[in-house]
Formats: sequence, C-alpha cells, structure tokens
Amino acid sequence: MPLVENKEQFIELVQSHSNSVRILSIFKQREQHLLPIENDPKDKCDKRVGELVTVEISHLASPENVSTLSIEHSCIDMIMAAIASIMRDVDKQIYRGMIFMNYLQAVKIWGLGKKIFD
Repeated sequence: MPLVENKEQFIELVQSHSNSVRILSIFKQREQHLLPIENDPKDKCDKRVGELVTVEISHLASPENVSTLSIEHSCIDMIMAAIASIMRDVDKQIYRGMIFMNYLQAVKIWGLGKKIFD
C-alpha cells in the first residue's frame, strides 16, 4: 500500500478500493454545554451516571444550511428529560418546524446528494 502524504491522496486511495465510498465535506461550527437535569426517582438510569447531559448547538453551512441541537447521554431517559426541559418554553410554531433525526440519517441523505429541507 502506498504511503499517504495528504488528504487528497487519502481520499483517492479510499475511493480506488471501493466505488461505494463517497466523501462529504461538512462545514460545522459548534458549541457544547453541560445541562443539569433532575433525576426522576422512578428513573431507570444508573445514578452513578450523573445528572448532566451534553447539549451541542451547531450551524452547518455545508452540505446544507441548517442549525442543529443535539443532546447526548448514555441513558435515553436523561435525553428525554432534557428535551422536555429545553422545549418547555419554546414557541409551538417553532417547535412544529423542527425535525427530529439521528445525525447518521442526515449524512445518508447528504450522501445521496439530497437535502433534508427539500
């Protein structure tokens, strides 16, 4: 296998070994915050996990102009509690315009050359 010296050579090498590989350029600005969430006493989560979820606010300029809000935690109950907490005071008109999706779903759409908001 040849020595890879730069990004262009790497992309060329990967694409030469498979015609199903597609390289996407994603330009993203992001900021992350820790948001405290109160644990419900009936919560199934392990209490050692903690009471913080990671919230990421991003703006993607490419492949599509879109803003995102991501919530991360190892327990789905904590994620659902964070969504409820964040969305509590959001105008319902704005809320209805949001799309809930996994980031990998977005990458798949972009990989097909499509846009999420078409």
